[in-house]
Amino acid sequence: MPLAVIYALPKSYATSIRLENITKNMNTKEITQRTWPSFLPLRILMVAKQALVSMIKIRKGDVVYASAPLIASSLPAVLVKTLKRNKLVVDWDDAFTDFSVKKPSRFSVNYWEYKALQMADKVVVVSKTLESIAVKMKGRENVLYLPNGVDTQRFVSKNKKHVGVIVGVSGYIGKMGNRFAYQEMAEAAEQISDARFLVVGHGKGLRDFRAYVKKKGMEERFSFAGFVPHDRMPGIMDKMDICLVPMGDFFTSRARSSVKLKEFMSMGKAIVATRVGENITDLDGGKCGLLAESQDDFVKKIKLLIKDAKLRETLGKRARERAIKLYDYRILREKLKKFILE
Repeated sequence: MPLAVIYALPKSYATSIRLENITKNMNTKEITQRTWPSFLPLRILMVAKQALVSMIKIRKGDVVYASAPLIASSLPAVLVKTLKRNKLVVDWDDAFTDFSVKKPSRFSVNYWEYKALQMADKVVVVSKTLESIAVKMKGRENVLYLPNGVDTQRFVSKNKKHVGVIVGVSGYIGKMGNRFAYQEMAEAAEQISDARFLVVGHGKGLRDFRAYVKKKGMEERFSFAGFVPHDRMPGIMDKMDICLVPMGDFFTSRARSSVKLKEFMSMGKAIVATRVGENITDLDGGKCGLLAESQDDFVKKIKLLIKDAKLRETLGKRARERAIKLYDYRILREKLKKFILE
């Protein structure tokens, strides 16, 4: 069955990495873009181009598979569904609004996401939170829970040895008012004297992050790797002994499924994650990693892992086994194929 995959973002983004891996080796044609411009007029042109290319490349017999929530995939999908009557599957891998509480207006940035979900024949969701909303909209038989995954054959530790314990975090370092992403980790480092910290990622908050570390006199204990291409992530993750996945307790956090958490698991790393949303499911309620209730609890659990090498090894082994069993892309891909063919 031909599958026409419409990407919402370039392939360097987590949402597109998911899409590329779960549709791999299926009979696919791809509609994507190289960059996602920050300048609004260029974004409008990009969306228009996506819509035009979708109308040209997608044939009437193709099943349209669109990633959401961004307009670059949802608007073209709605257009093709309306004009060509193709079967439509929406991959709901992120969300900013709870549609069961509030439906967006036509002028909302979330309108096309909602419209694509309304028109979809089937919906694939990454979290239990989104699953409950999608089932109310589409019915149980038309919804598949398919969390983010990992290539467990590529994300595997080479057991690199180094001196001391390295605590790592990876992701976009955004700016949130007067704070930056992972500021909690930087603050926690002030209470943890017997570890070094590795920060992977870039963004608007990186300069503030560096400035904070310098102000607190922790420059020698922090390393900033900057942006690392996804194909090099296994090597950089292997430098970490303890991996952190901090999240705020918001709807967006409960609705998402962390890619980097699955990658840390596949690498067999000891993990500390916020007790929220899919983190609880991924780490099997705390059996495959430690779940923190607060920033103070984060510090407490990091300290515990620094002191207990055996616990780090045990949790890492369990996490790796769970990743292979549940989150390998090969397993997820077979579930998706069956769902689409039904």
